[in-house]
Amino acid sequence: GINAEYMGESSRRMEEAKDQLNARAFWDNLEYREVTSLLDNVVKELGRDEMLHNGVFDLHESMSAIETGDPKMDLKSNVKDAFLVSNAIREGKIPHPSQLTDEDLIGIFDQLLTKEALWFEGHSLAHTIYLFVYLYDPSLYADHKLLKPLIDSIHFNTTQVFEFIKQSLSLRDEDLTPSYISMTDERLKEEYVRQGLMAAEQSLDLPKRKKNEDEEFNAKEALEVRLKFKRVLVSLITLLKLPFDPAREEQILSLVRSCRKSLQIIGKTINLGTDPTKFFTPDTLKSLMMQVPPRRIFECTRAEAVEKLQTMINQIESIFEISKVPTLYPLIKFASTFIDGKPNLITRTFLDTNVFAGPGDANGLRKYFNRLTVRSLILNSMKEFEIPLPEGKANEDLEKFIVSAGIVFQEYVIKYLRNKFRQRREFHRLYQDFSILIHQATELDALLFQRKVDSNFMLIWTFDLLIRMMVRQLLLGFEIELYDQSEIPWVLFYLDYLLSMFDRNNANYIQKFSKDFAQALLNSEGLERAKKKLTPFQRNFLYDTMLNKAAYFTNRGLMNVATLLAAKDIIQLKNDGPTAKNRYEHRFKIFDRAYFISKLSFEKYRQFYYEVQSNKPEEKIASIKELLNNGKLILQNLNKITDLPPEKKELLSKLLRINVTSSISLSKVDQNLKAGKEFSVAFTNGIHNQYVCLEVL
Repeated sequence: GINAEYMGESSRRMEEAKDQLNARAFWDNLEYREVTSLLDNVVKELGRDEMLHNGVFDLHESMSAIETGDPKMDLKSNVKDAFLVSNAIREGKIPHPSQLTDEDLIGIFDQLLTKEALWFEGHSLAHTIYLFVYLYDPSLYADHKLLKPLIDSIHFNTTQVFEFIKQSLSLRDEDLTPSYISMTDERLKEEYVRQGLMAAEQSLDLPKRKKNEDEEFNAKEALEVRLKFKRVLVSLITLLKLPFDPAREEQILSLVRSCRKSLQIIGKTINLGTDPTKFFTPDTLKSLMMQVPPRRIFECTRAEAVEKLQTMINQIESIFEISKVPTLYPLIKFASTFIDGKPNLITRTFLDTNVFAGPGDANGLRKYFNRLTVRSLILNSMKEFEIPLPEGKANEDLEKFIVSAGIVFQEYVIKYLRNKFRQRREFHRLYQDFSILIHQATELDALLFQRKVDSNFMLIWTFDLLIRMMVRQLLLGFEIELYDQSEIPWVLFYLDYLLSMFDRNNANYIQKFSKDFAQALLNSEGLERAKKKLTPFQRNFLYDTMLNKAAYFTNRGLMNVATLLAAKDIIQLKNDGPTAKNRYEHRFKIFDRAYFISKLSFEKYRQFYYEVQSNKPEEKIASIKELLNNGKLILQNLNKITDLPPEKKELLSKLLRINVTSSISLSKVDQNLKAGKEFSVAFTNGIHNQYVCLEVL
């Protein structure tokens, strides 16, 4: 009655025990000898990336034999002979700070400004500011009238920026935390740093007459401008770190204007400085045996650094402008495009910490730039959308909806301020909240407008804001190069689904306030006359709607092209049954929490695929050309509007280029298919980072 499987397992264990006893006896009988000198001699003969091994001397023993820090084994294999600043000065490689000319100082100032601008973008201190060799021996510049206050200001600014970043309530560490080791100095106070910079300006002993920007500047005057810029930047960063206060707006904007003027002069006088390359080297870090992160050192020219800082002050001004707009739509538009402007640490944190400031009220609603409550922001947006809000018994239900909407839209705006990779990962977390909000909006519509036909104002408003985020999330995949070419037909198919819902929802709203304008846009007659009847918000909404409609027609054309090419095996789809379905479902898993929208299944795409496959190519291409022409017609009509905002003109221009380029490529596809030629295509986002264009390779 003994289990045979148990007996087999018992025999196996007995054999393992014998092997262990034999191994132990082998090691017990070994005679140990000292081989350290032998290994040391062998290591000396080995070249880089060479290693000895045999059957009983493997990688583990080899690593144990080679000393820590040896270039043959250690990550710090690029460590060079010690580069000490004192030795470099003694050998004449760099001058002592006391021997620096005004031209040398201009070059150093500008290069440090370049490194500081890169650090403001989040690059490591080890790869930016700490490339400056004099930083490793503060005694060298301790008595220098210009270098000492300059370096103090850099220490102060890095300290302030780091403390500023820690105030952020919503931005993540991976988005904003810079490397700041040993660069912060909490002992430095603003007044001390500003006084030091002012004393440095006075030491130049220049006349007090102010020069115009178009005049010529000599070296000392150029140095004075740079010192003044640093002094103003210290004050600006200090004020930006404080809680947002409209009373300080003019003071901050005055500093911004001063920075802009100084930067213009700095840009014009860069050529007065000598080449600062010898004062900046990564070898200093390696000589100190510091573990430099294995990343490339980012470089930019001094002129590019001036542009980066000018962008920063322009963005600070734009934040003050948006803080005065008391409605939601302009804020969402601003937030959704803010990251495209490549904001640095200062401007991102300034916007993030102030757009919804304070701990919030009992419902969790904060203040919008400390100017008005989020409740007022939501209410103003509803009024701008021309939602008729009656008085009376519905107020309590309306208040509940406003509180829910406020909580959702606070997070809605904040998510737009995160980097694009995090946006792509996190947008979907709001869809469940939006599902609840849409349900509340439907009930509120029934309560508020029960006596009117088709008065679903709340639902249209909520749905519009949500679909914008869903479309944005799908388009982000093009921008961050997430999609494989084989997935393009799927993505365009799903995008067509979302854009069609977006278009229908917008059309429902447009019909409520301007049937004439919607018709005028389609037939290009009476545009100016119809436009006069609209409010500024309605005009902007209509322009956005028509741009989206043009994008919808263009995307639908490209979707059909991509699926046709997939049916012809020119685009290789992963159509091996379950694998293709799994990839499709995983790609669009981001919309799983959007319970209010029917999910677009893989089977629906396969049905569309077979429909395209069953059509004759020439007939399908003719229908695609018609779709692209419809999109082109809308863009041409929209281009006739005289007061179209600049940002919409720019988008219109790019969409028109995508449409025309895709149409030309479609003609080439048609010719190649008729001629039976082999060819390949690509869907690229070179014209606009969020919209693809067809190209024949």
